[in-house]
Amino acid sequence: MPESAALCVRCGNCLENCHIYLSTGEWKHAPPNRLKILRKKADFVAFECNGCRRCTVFCPFSVEVSAYVSRARREIKNEAKALVDLVEIQLEKGRNFEKHKQMYEAAIRFLEKKHNVKIPLNKKAEILFVPLQGEHTIIPAAKLFNLAKEDWTLSYFEASNFAFFLGDMELAKKVSERIFREAEELNAEKIIVTECGHAYRVFKMFWREWFGRDFEILNIVEVAADYLENGIVEVRGSLTEPVTYHDPCQAARNSGLIEEPRRVIESFSEDFREMRPNKERNFCCGGGGGLVAIPEMKDFRMIAGKKKAEQIKETEAKYVLTICENCRTQLKDLREHYNLNYEVSGVVELLSKFI
Repeated sequence: MPESAALCVRCGNCLENCHIYLSTGEWKHAPPNRLKILRKKADFVAFECNGCRRCTVFCPFSVEVSAYVSRARREIKNEAKALVDLVEIQLEKGRNFEKHKQMYEAAIRFLEKKHNVKIPLNKKAEILFVPLQGEHTIIPAAKLFNLAKEDWTLSYFEASNFAFFLGDMELAKKVSERIFREAEELNAEKIIVTECGHAYRVFKMFWREWFGRDFEILNIVEVAADYLENGIVEVRGSLTEPVTYHDPCQAARNSGLIEEPRRVIESFSEDFREMRPNKERNFCCGGGGGLVAIPEMKDFRMIAGKKKAEQIKETEAKYVLTICENCRTQLKDLREHYNLNYEVSGVVELLSKFI
């Protein structure tokens, strides 16, 4: 790893831009101090950082604190047992695919009947759609694809990649390989990823290097924006209550997915209110970097999310939308912890109610 940390002159510019330091006021959570600790040894402080990279955006030398966080996490990954267990579950699905396949197919057929929507499985198709667990990621996409008359099929695997949160990219590649093989077997040309920040980044940034295959990688919100702008899908209603949008760090700041969610929201929202700051400068919600999946980190998450709760409160929005599952969970937890009044939804999930 290039020693970019050597460029840190401890100017303090990052302090006012780190949501965790702003929320706690504790020097141990200041990016320069975290950097100093992690340069010397792997420490659990690496799991007390969301890896949002906001400090890097505001650093005059673009010091990549998150690179040191990832390296430390890889070295002490077994201390995050919940994440390690989730990775093993993902790999086990690949090893015992036939057993997983039967249960999954039964669940999908149930959803087809429940929602009266066609969901193709194990079909050679142009598009392989990779969801998360839960019908809220599958049904809106199915409705969207079917309205657009797309040639698509649903993946048997989930988009999330918990090994990425452990900083173990070899393990992350193994998790992704299940979906790569599936895409190859089904002759897919496009892989469309559900609303999941880190999953989108992993597919977009690493797949070509890992597998040497140039799939077209898109997020479902990019597809929805294209359908709406080209009249392929039309909005048939609108939402009058105030809406705001949370930019997930992995999707926006780290992958450039910024304007498309806004174009989709503006297609059905009559009162869209931006948080300040927003887009690539938006504050992390405090749940990223896999912290949502580590039960013992919940109290810390609530403290780390204080700045985000303040941002939301200032908008007076009744709906908070985002395109990341971890962010959704965190935003719901912040709502309860800070006694706020808003609904949380995915962008395409809410769009599906108006098409």
